[in-house]
Amino acid sequence: TALLMIDFQGDFVDEEKGFVAAMGGSVKDNQKALGPAQRVLMAARRAKITIVHTLEAHRTDLADLHESKDRRSRPSPDHKIIGQDNGNGRMLTRGSKCNGLCPEVAWKDGEIAIHKPGKGAFYGTELLARLQYLGITHLIFCGCTTECCVQTTMREANDRGFDCLIVHDATASCLERFHTETIGQITAFGAIIGCAACAESVIQAFEALEMIPSTPTLLNNNDNISLPIVDISSLMTLVHIPNGHKARSFVSPEILNTADEIGRACRTLGFFYIVGHEINSAPILSAAKALFALPQHEKIKLKPLGGGEAAGYEPSGAQVLDEGRLGQGIDGSQTKNQADLKESYIIGKSVPTQRMDENKDRLEGRWPNFVAGYDNINSFRSV
Repeated sequence: TALLMIDFQGDFVDEEKGFVAAMGGSVKDNQKALGPAQRVLMAARRAKITIVHTLEAHRTDLADLHESKDRRSRPSPDHKIIGQDNGNGRMLTRGSKCNGLCPEVAWKDGEIAIHKPGKGAFYGTELLARLQYLGITHLIFCGCTTECCVQTTMREANDRGFDCLIVHDATASCLERFHTETIGQITAFGAIIGCAACAESVIQAFEALEMIPSTPTLLNNNDNISLPIVDISSLMTLVHIPNGHKARSFVSPEILNTADEIGRACRTLGFFYIVGHEINSAPILSAAKALFALPQHEKIKLKPLGGGEAAGYEPSGAQVLDEGRLGQGIDGSQTKNQADLKESYIIGKSVPTQRMDENKDRLEGRWPNFVAGYDNINSFRSV
């Protein structure tokens, strides 16, 4: 089972500076749903239920905003809303404060966060692949708004074979009758789309799960530890798909599985081996060791030059690879204090970036001529 927290973000809850307010709607009922949703969320955490947060959030360049959605999301034809600054950041846009999750139900480390460009959470996202990988068959829904994003996602899930339940007092609409009518439609004809229950009933079910003993996963100092080995050979054909970096479906169960293995190793040990990469790693490791042994003031000179260049030296704390840690609209802020602790040297060729929210090209990496291994690095890049 997974708990889906749908769009509890400032755009749908802020009564003055969010998307709903700009459209002339009321957020009072959405605010009332926060209390029950928070209690369900806390109970799910105690029961160790998989938790997924979604945010309706577009790329900063709005490249994933369809013209029809833009046109239909305006109170008047000449009054554009999506992407406009309403005093609390750009509405329905990643990284804006108004687009962040409400503090009562904020994302926590280890939970899944999905930025979705549409009403439904399955459209244009990796949600289905993540749920399939985790073996999820049942979904519990809380969120805003019942008749729109919650119902759309629930119907998408129903069509994909998931059993669904909506927590009726932990979801809300701008109009009470929309909420009531949607609950009736979902549960009609023997729960044709899904079942409904109150927050207290769901919490009691989660509390029953708490009583089931779980196997400890934390490492003790006396454990005999060996470094994890992550085999990426099954991914090699995937990463070489022509124009694969442009396809959202590039996120597959295989990729998620490998990412999960690496993430688990990082969280528990901090080290791991990667095999199956088809690269002779010995000379590369030798060159890297020489580089990182340099004094910090020498390495800092090798930082990217700016102006779009990504290649070069990155000191500890300069990168945040986990989108949830960075924020980017999840908590409405850029959470710098949770940055990656590794230092790195990026040596990529000039290829289109694989990030979905950038259109820049990476420039050639600059390997310092006073460090041995230049030939090895060139060989590595050609592979």
